Amino acid sequence: MRGPCHHRHHGGPGKTASGAFGNSSDWGIHALGANTGDNSINYQLSVVNGRGYKNLTRSNNVDTEGRFGYSPIENMVIAVGGYQGKRGNDVENGAPTRDATRGDAMIARYDKLDYKYYTVANLQRKLNDKYYNAGVSYDVLKNLRLALAYKHNQLDGPVDAYTYKTNEIGFWGMLSF
Repeated sequence: MRGPCHHRHHGGPGKTASGAFGNSSDWGIHALGANTGDNSINYQLSVVNGRGYKNLTRSNNVDTEGRFGYSPIENMVIAVGGYQGKRGNDVENGAPTRDATRGDAMIARYDKLDYKYYTVANLQRKLNDKYYNAGVSYDVLKNLRLALAYKHNQLDGPVDAYTYKTNEIGFWGMLSF
């Protein structure tokens, strides 16, 4: 949830249904800003095409995304955000449109995705995705940071191909020089 249009891309092996939900960058108008120091506040608002910068398809509607963050101390961020739109699929004479919403919260990160779509037979289906992680990091030395984190992801779809659940725990180190 840092910077404009920061989306997570995740999923198990061969699972791309909701992992492809957000583009890493999007055409549109972005407004962002922040103040500095302790008790800093930052925000980002975007009105985008929902299809990514590689796809210039025109849609009848735009997608909107926003985030508001607060840092009570230098190394801590509390943020909330969300996304609403049709992902650039509302085109003239096209198939029925798809509505997508996503809510985000972060101290430890939590995302909830609801994605509605229509089949070829014009039946509405829905995907639900919940993702959260929590962790701690510690600077052991000036240039060595260690981190312990837990990640959970659960996707519920109308068919087994779009249903899975993962739980991960990991220990990472980052050495800078």
